[in-house]
Amino acid sequence: MHQCVLNYTINKSILLGKGGFGSVYLTQNELNQEFACKIMQNLEISRSLSQSQNNQRKLKQLVDRELSIMSTLDNLNIGKNDPFIF
Repeated sequence: MHQCVLNYTINKSILLGKGGFGSVYLTQNELNQEFACKIMQNLEISRSLSQSQNNQRKLKQLVDRELSIMSTLDNLNIGKNDPFIF
């Protein structure tokens, strides 16, 4: 997971809803850093979900193949409960 390295200072107090007289607002550069950080986090989450979906798809393919093999083997044993006739 991408980690954001942000130095929280009194300048960040506006993010906590403590605006008003005497507050120091975030600069545009600080806001850009915050947004860039969130975008990187979202990309990492998206990548992780995509990998998980790929793993699920591969697992389903393996299970489907196993079921197909079992079905084929079952079909080859037609009349398996009938006694052998010599």
